[in-house]
Amino acid sequence: MKKRIYDIKIKMVKESSALYNTNEIANPDCAADIIRQYLDNTDREHFIVLCLNTKNRVIAINTVSIGSLNASITHPREVFKGAFLNGVYFIHHF
Repeated sequence: MKKRIYDIKIKMVKESSALYNTNEIANPDCAADIIRQYLDNTDREHFIVLCLNTKNRVIAINTVSIGSLNASITHPREVFKGAFLNGVYFIHHF
């Protein structure tokens, strides 16, 4: 009996862009400034991932989940999916 194998494609779609003032993310305050600008006037909880290159420069921002007033439920695979699609470099510390 033959089994069917599906050929799938996953695409990354660039929805918009934004400008930011810093050259690299040197500390959490730099990241917070970018996210604060991105989330201006939102009324719900957002789970955001900043994708950085090896020089700590932002290459993408990904909204993983939009929740309710005080919670945003997400799964780890959703966090890493956007990062993998943007070619980020992962450093493992064990």
